[in-house]
Amino acid sequence: MNKQKPQIVIIHGGDSFATNEVFYTALRRWTYDIYKPERKRWRDALVGNLVHSHEFIIPEMPCKQNADYIAWSIWFEKMVPYFRDGVILVGHSLGGAFLLRYLTENKLPVTIAQLHLIAPVIDDVDCKDVGGFKIDIAAWSGFA
Repeated sequence: MNKQKPQIVIIHGGDSFATNEVFYTALRRWTYDIYKPERKRWRDALVGNLVHSHEFIIPEMPCKQNADYIAWSIWFEKMVPYFRDGVILVGHSLGGAFLLRYLTENKLPVTIAQLHLIAPVIDDVDCKDVGGFKIDIAAWSGFA
């Protein structure tokens, strides 16, 4: 019997802005250096350590520079048919806020073995309703 590897799905972080003008202002301030070496990411180390024992799904979510919850939901739902029972979900920063909101509003057709949130943006200071990622923590009573 050919046993399949457990799946790990990693949803990255991003930025979100109240208006396009605020985004454009930030974009004008950001710098770009073609000579800057690519930085090491924690997820690269995770994949490197577990690639032989796990299958990874690491999507590039739409417009991470000015993320929108609805766009991310549409894109995420394109991956769901590939998930298997026992999937491990990992959300970093805005990706953590996305997974919390998505899972409180939707039921996946598979069982989730683990949910890991790494520095999720979920408090009232960092997660205003910009981009639609805000979660009503007071009304939250668990997953759908």
